[in-house]
Amino acid sequence: MDPVEAGDWLGGRPQQLIFLTGLDPNNKESHSGLLGFCRLRPPDRPPLNLRLVSGELELPQKKDKKSGKGILRRDWPSKYLERVPALIVLFLDLDWDHSSWNEKKTEAESKCASLRSSAGQASRLAVVLLQQRSVPTSGDDPLATERAHELCQICHLTPRQLFVVPILGDLTVSGYVSKLESAFHELAQGFYQQKLKTIRARSIANNSPALVVRQLFKLAFISELRQDTHTAYRNYRLAYEQCKDHMESWDGVDIFEWRSVVGLLNYKVKISYYSIPSLICELCFLHNMAVEAINQMRRHQSVFFAGPTGVYPTPQLANIELQLWNAKQCWHFAQLFEQAVVNGLTALATLNPGTHLDLAASLYSAVNSNILALKKSNPVTKPYPVPDPMASIQSTIFFGQRPWRIGYDGLAPANVEEDAVTAILHRLVVNYEGVISLLNAAMAQFKKYGCFRMYRKGIIEVANVYYSSGDLARALQLWVAVVREGIPQAVRKDILQKAISAAYCIASLKDYVWCCLQLMPSLPAAEDGLRAVLQCTAPQPPFSKNDVTHAQVCRKQNLCYNIDGCPTPHVVTLMVTSEQRKMVTAVMVVLAMGHATPMVSVYLSMQTHTTSPSRTPSFESVTPTSSRFIAGTPKRRLTMSLLCVATKVLSQTRRPCRMRRLPRNTVH
Repeated sequence: MDPVEAGDWLGGRPQQLIFLTGLDPNNKESHSGLLGFCRLRPPDRPPLNLRLVSGELELPQKKDKKSGKGILRRDWPSKYLERVPALIVLFLDLDWDHSSWNEKKTEAESKCASLRSSAGQASRLAVVLLQQRSVPTSGDDPLATERAHELCQICHLTPRQLFVVPILGDLTVSGYVSKLESAFHELAQGFYQQKLKTIRARSIANNSPALVVRQLFKLAFISELRQDTHTAYRNYRLAYEQCKDHMESWDGVDIFEWRSVVGLLNYKVKISYYSIPSLICELCFLHNMAVEAINQMRRHQSVFFAGPTGVYPTPQLANIELQLWNAKQCWHFAQLFEQAVVNGLTALATLNPGTHLDLAASLYSAVNSNILALKKSNPVTKPYPVPDPMASIQSTIFFGQRPWRIGYDGLAPANVEEDAVTAILHRLVVNYEGVISLLNAAMAQFKKYGCFRMYRKGIIEVANVYYSSGDLARALQLWVAVVREGIPQAVRKDILQKAISAAYCIASLKDYVWCCLQLMPSLPAAEDGLRAVLQCTAPQPPFSKNDVTHAQVCRKQNLCYNIDGCPTPHVVTLMVTSEQRKMVTAVMVVLAMGHATPMVSVYLSMQTHTTSPSRTPSFESVTPTSSRFIAGTPKRRLTMSLLCVATKVLSQTRRPCRMRRLPRNTVH
């Protein structure tokens, strides 16, 4: 089961939630203008999430939560990002010299009491008076001083929680808005500081590792909301170390949940250094400690990538889940790294996001192989279970919780567990497109930083994925392109052996002959295949007999064969009875030889020859005295009359030629 994403909150810097009430922007122009500062706020402003609310507030109330066996609740971060405000701001249209001051004062008291009752989570309260004047009253105004004191007393406010904004004229809105934002930010800081004290005061029974990790995570997240990223980084790292120290004591059925939490914490640790969103690594990047973020990822890989796979729900599925988790970790880190580069970090040819994308692609390829092996060894015969045990996958209570175990402290009933395994097996699919997408992204990074060897390696891996998916034509095209660029001989030979198999499967005569010419110095069977083509007979398969599922069957002088290595059977038919096909074969050989690399050269030496008076050349019209085929070392000699005939035909005529049959011993 692929790990469920944590949510949008993980991908950005958390902002302090502030509710604004009492504004009517639809009916009052002054309110609409004042509310404009909530939109398109520049990044240098305090990190506030200003949200306009109307009517009665429905805020979550404190309630006694049942103790669960999970580690981190999925909805806990969103509670402070979406539902529980740090500050509630009440806007009132009230002047100091209002004719109904007492009634307005009582109304303000009632609204403040109602907001405090609705909040129930120690949210701070502030009041902003919108006055019909162009400039604020001076501090020496006795009426303003007296009535401000009355309002603070009756509404239980401090002077720092009461603000006055003149809304007539220009407002010099930018000045008033920036002051209000700074004041709101300061009040919100007090709310989060109080939350930190409350969390620290809670005792942990028996120093339970899960509860310790939960408390440290909460402290770190609230510190992030306070914009205290150094304290957040320290607490995230402590939680991560707590998970690592107790890895051997993880319960076998809960390994997936622990691993999900570890991945979340590691992501945050990395982000802290790169000025982008994540936990340990996130904060590392934020504090411009890129080297520490990279070292953290290396430590993370060495400890957890080879960690226990577990046996739940089955050993095979647990192994696939571990590989998927490893790949997702590499992908997340590559995203952090790339964003850090966008923000000004300098990457190197040896340290760039492409290496992590390439590793993620390799891990996903291993997952595809394991899925194919699992489906082959244990084919699914049962139908998809009803009700669906995976239906609640997006509404689990804890990070990493199995959706079919919601409501159970331990394992679900046996029939539910069995249905869950069946559902997972049905959902397992081979994702070739995802691997190709990762490889293309890695190749773009390698090309950007001048890593051309890694770029060619990426092309080879993309071709391998295409070959595994059954798209042999694309795989062959990429392999041939890489071979022509010049690569190490050992790698070159392996690629050519795959390429000749692909060319044979799709009946690409030109590419097959070209691969034979390239492989002749190191593979004697390639010479036999080339001889067969020159003699207009079907060549033997360039792969072992174990890869062939059906024996070769000749029907009406056609050769048909099926290859087991390809997901889709490929049938090749070669007509070997046509006289004209002999000429086409020879022409294709010449075309293939025209693409020879510098390592393979073809030399045709022909003496003076006589041409028949007829416009249609024949085999006898060209009599070469010697032809040498040189492919590096050692040199191989072949008598290639058909090559010479094809060369002459190409130069003298464009029409199909009728050629007399040569004696059988003409081609050796």
